[in-house]
Amino acid sequence: VMPAPAAPEEPAVVEEPLNDEPVAAAAPMAASPAAEASAAPADATRPEDQPITLLKGLGPKLTQKLAEHGITTVGDMAALSEAQAQALDAQLGAFSGRMARDRWLEQARLLAAGDRAGFEAVFGRL
Repeated sequence: VMPAPAAPEEPAVVEEPLNDEPVAAAAPMAASPAAEASAAPADATRPEDQPITLLKGLGPKLTQKLAEHGITTVGDMAALSEAQAQALDAQLGAFSGRMARDRWLEQARLLAAGDRAGFEAVFGRL
């Protein structure tokens, strides 16, 4: 009868004494743009804060003219009364009449209310 083979001995782990010197903390890592984007809700922008450029019929020159009058978001346009809109339209020079013809107030009010489906049903896809 042969004796059972002995289990192999594991080498003893020798722990090194702790060093009393302070260790510098690792620098905090900056969040990646992907992590920041996923942390923000998908609709971080309120509907009324969307740029005026979403309105159909607005090109760069009209956008600039409207900005000169403080209109830069769909909320700014949607907040205009009919009288304010007519006064603004009169100041658009060669573009006078476009506000009514392209129905900017109606477009802006739908977008500012967050009614994208209503906007697209009337004015086409964004």
